[in-house]
Amino acid sequence: MIHPGQFWVGTTLKKWSVFGWRQHVGNTQRQGIEFALSSRWDALSATLHFSHINATFESPFAINQPSNSSADAAGNIYVQPGNQIPGIPQNSIKLRLQYDFGTQASLGMNIIYTSSVYALGDQNNQDVNGQVPGYTVVNLDGRYSVAKGWEAFARVTNAFNQKYATTGVLGQNYFTGPGNSFNGNNPVNEQFRGPGAPRGMWIGLRYQWQ
Repeated sequence: MIHPGQFWVGTTLKKWSVFGWRQHVGNTQRQGIEFALSSRWDALSATLHFSHINATFESPFAINQPSNSSADAAGNIYVQPGNQIPGIPQNSIKLRLQYDFGTQASLGMNIIYTSSVYALGDQNNQDVNGQVPGYTVVNLDGRYSVAKGWEAFARVTNAFNQKYATTGVLGQNYFTGPGNSFNGNNPVNEQFRGPGAPRGMWIGLRYQWQ
């Protein structure tokens, strides 16, 4: 049987300020859909969360972003209504699978997907570097009751050691000299990305007072 957890469709309209300094740029809009489904087949359970958000600027404005490849001679870019707001993925999915061995033990897996995003500084969505790619990460976990109140657990995050980035920002790279040495006279405009965490593993023992 499938059990709906939540379902939402809506639109929000609000003022937005440019990241890093105060500059009101008019209205933005966030509209989308979100739902959650859960089901269980004997010892196996599954939960799915999905969200789609279309986050856009709704007012035209100009902003100084000289690191954006589409900037004019003065370093300005021009944002139009409908341009995507940087840093907000349109789609995200979270799937949880768990198998229970009675109340004694369980094994679980989380699959997390996030779609691509525009980098900060690319408010007009026209920078030559494009979007920061989306990613999928798999996390594993397990537990085993060893005695009354005592439980052993293990957890693995990013099990396949996926290399990915969670965000990006446009800026200037001054380390363009030989061997990536500092070269203040010849900076290069680049997209800098914040890397996601590599594979991590934990094993432990915990006690819960009854």
